[in-house]
Amino acid sequence: MVSEIRLFNSGRPYFIIHEVLVEILTEEGEYPSEEDEDSLKYLVFYLNNKYLVVFTRYHRLLLIERETMRCIGELLTEGCSINAYDKSGKLTTNPAGIFDYEGEILDVKLTKSHELLIRHISGSMKWYELPDWLS
Repeated sequence: MVSEIRLFNSGRPYFIIHEVLVEILTEEGEYPSEEDEDSLKYLVFYLNNKYLVVFTRYHRLLLIERETMRCIGELLTEGCSINAYDKSGKLTTNPAGIFDYEGEILDVKLTKSHELLIRHISGSMKWYELPDWLS
């Protein structure tokens, strides 16, 4: 089961998918970086008539409401986090030294039974059930 779904009230940066405006939320100071901001990674999954899931450059899974094309949340999968790196590519927790981010999710597939199959950076494969309202 997806361990947590964090819902958002508003978005800030936005990106265009097939000429439709999609807001991607990065809360104030949530991911400060010298490198590019988070962006869409060209993987968009149709969940149902109400929701899409987008896989981003930072390896986040964002929940998009189809009617408004707004980012309304983030799927936080158990055991997968976002890591900060400095310019030399080493992990860092120093906000001033953060150059870029990368999540622990390498690949995502949506099964016919509406489960997420996630390939983790450790090499493991994990199944995650989605809540009924996303199926």
